[in-house]
Amino acid sequence: MRFSASIPLFLALVFGMLASVSLGLSQQDEVRMLLSLPTCMKNCYLQNLNAAPSCKGRANCLCSSQIYTYKVKACATGCDLSEQLQGLSYSRTVCNQ
Repeated sequence: MRFSASIPLFLALVFGMLASVSLGLSQQDEVRMLLSLPTCMKNCYLQNLNAAPSCKGRANCLCSSQIYTYKVKACATGCDLSEQLQGLSYSRTVCNQ
């Protein structure tokens, strides 16, 4: 089932990423990459932010949150394979893996 990301969650992630420590990408690049993801994967990242509330949307914190990454992966199973692969590429790039 696919849902639209809520505006507050979207803004929390975007502003959190703008405040995050750079992981080899500019903060603008991180946000641009997020916005370019297919809707299904973008929603998986955004709708699970409450799994790691202390991260406040900071990419470097979310990358190390096992609960957040587990929930994103579980959500991603509902996305098409091509969308999942784009999400995986995004995660590896932003999380510097």
